[in-house]
Amino acid sequence: MPHPYSFRLLAAALLLAAPAVQANDLTINNLSLSVASPVATTATVRATVGWSNSWRDQLNYDAAWLFVKYRRPGGPWLPATLAPADADHAVPAGAALSAAPDGTGAMLYRGAIGAGSFAATVGLRWNLAADGVAPGQNYEVRVFGVEMVQVPQGSFALNAAPQVALSNEFVSAGGSLTQVVGEAALPAGAIRWVNESGGGGNTLSINGINHEGSDALGPDYPKGFAPMYCMKYEISQGQYTDFLNCLSRAQQRSRVQVDVSGDAPAAGATFVMCGNQTNPERNTITCPASGMGTTAPIVFSCARPDRVGNQLVWADGAAYLDWAGLRPMTELEYEKICRGPEAVVPGGYAWGTAAIASAATISGPEDGTEATDAAANAVFDNRALTGGDGGLGPLRCGIFARAATTREQAGATFYGVMEMTANCWERCITVAAADGGLPTNAGRFDGRHGDGRLDAAGRTVLQIKKLRGTEVTIDCAGLAPGLYTYSVLDNGELVAPVGKLEVR
Repeated sequence: MPHPYSFRLLAAALLLAAPAVQANDLTINNLSLSVASPVATTATVRATVGWSNSWRDQLNYDAAWLFVKYRRPGGPWLPATLAPADADHAVPAGAALSAAPDGTGAMLYRGAIGAGSFAATVGLRWNLAADGVAPGQNYEVRVFGVEMVQVPQGSFALNAAPQVALSNEFVSAGGSLTQVVGEAALPAGAIRWVNESGGGGNTLSINGINHEGSDALGPDYPKGFAPMYCMKYEISQGQYTDFLNCLSRAQQRSRVQVDVSGDAPAAGATFVMCGNQTNPERNTITCPASGMGTTAPIVFSCARPDRVGNQLVWADGAAYLDWAGLRPMTELEYEKICRGPEAVVPGGYAWGTAAIASAATISGPEDGTEATDAAANAVFDNRALTGGDGGLGPLRCGIFARAATTREQAGATFYGVMEMTANCWERCITVAAADGGLPTNAGRFDGRHGDGRLDAAGRTVLQIKKLRGTEVTIDCAGLAPGLYTYSVLDNGELVAPVGKLEVR
């Protein structure tokens, strides 16, 4: 019989409550933990996971990425190592689970074709021995989840001829690709675009028009052909707040825009993601006005957890994804997720048409049940919203997906991912050979996911796979705040990408 040793369970569903018609209501509850014996090396974390408007059809399905954090009371939150084999975890009939080989989490989804509300009580096998956890000790455990969409393997088209005067518009020039048909390495300049503001690299001039070119994309650079999962929604303010509340004080200082090193935020700026306190652009993440001390972690809060998390710089998003065991998508994956196998639509948006209508009004209180204009399918054009909280900024995740909406009306991609056009930027790993005249060596990005850990200062621990199979970690300790350019050399040979690094 399992023994209930001293573990305290906390649940956190990172996309918070909303009615069924909105689909962004992932919940995690009924948590329990069992250990088989006082000398057991594993434990089972059980939880009931559910969400609305789930689906599985002949094309693809949605899912929930589950990961676990633990800590000793008062200690730092650490990633729990889960068993890497699917069979080590328990799911009921009608559900399926795919475990990450590196133990960072597991993907839960429907086991058969169906649609509507979905819930399953899962048993996640935690490798206590791998994490140095003894069953008789007191720990707190949290289970997190992020809604995802599965994108199947397949070819997809790239824009071939200039359609409109877009910046960085893919084109076919000098034999460059018009379709991605596999994950094999691509030579430099295999993908080209026009109207670059400058410094894209591998430039080819044809009839006086400069066509910038891609870096040589290695075999491990994700090109969008292979199957993948993508977050169903942009990072929400609730997700980012939960992330902040799992960090140490030093880590928190790096992941907000306001100086929170003192007992009170600098200049009384409680809206921590924005320097403009009179107009935080609908970002509601706040810290206390005083009483924070200087060493203990701050407890952040947000008034609108379902609203998209704006005001995140690249380093913030990268840190969140690393902490969650995920990674940024590449430019080519973005194209595939949006378009699928369909032909390019001139001037088309993520939903496959050139029709776009901006939201202007909010109906109802902004508590996750609010709606917007029936004709709207995006937030763009710096339009100030009326109703609700009003103001300039993003709306809640999935707000355009109403009952019986079409893909265009919902603002959805071919595979069902939301808000890939407008609301907030989608930050991707570039294909470009250079950025502002500096080489990127982007093609050496190998698609590895985060390991659930940040460094002591709250930064992504950048481990770069070198040509000789070893790894190097860039330690930013001792660097003055500022923007740095880095590269990795081995006996004078460049072996890792040149990039930009922000130190705060």
